[in-house]
Formats: sequence, C-alpha cells, structure tokens
Amino acid sequence: MRDRPGEFADRNISRFELLKAIDQTKEVTADILPKLSHETLDAPFPPKFAPFETDNCRQFLLHLYGHFNWHLGQFNYQRRILERV
Repeated sequence: MRDRPGEFADRNISRFELLKAIDQTKEVTADILPKLSHETLDAPFPPKFAPFETDNCRQFLLHLYGHFNWHLGQFNYQRRILERV
C-alpha cells in the first residue's frame, strides 16, 4: 500500500533509505507479478485507485510501466546535469 502524500512530502532521504525502498519494491514486484492470473489481469481495475478509467488490471499495469520509464528518463536527465557540475 502506498502513502502518496508521505512519498511526495519526504525530503532529505538518505541514499541508503532510497536504495532500500527500491530493493523492497523490486522484491514485492518480482513476487506478485508472476502470480497474477489471466482472470485477475483481465478484471476491471478498481476506479478508486486509478487516476483515469482503465479497461482492466493489465491495462493499468502497462500504464505503470510507461509511467515508470518516464521517471527513469527524468532521473537520467538529472544525472547528466549533475555530471556536468
């Protein structure tokens, strides 16, 4: 479960804490995704969790994948800026 307000309010997170959170997310994702059945993936995604209407859970997972890659691009852009400093 997420704490979106807390995630956006956190400041001065240590590198260790950030890497730990990333590792935990990777572990949970690697554990859960292979267990999702076709029925679960094809089921409607609960609208109270989606910022937009989706046809099913599979579609929302694809949205998350794209959104994650968008953020990776932002990280890469910041990395390039910091390397020049």
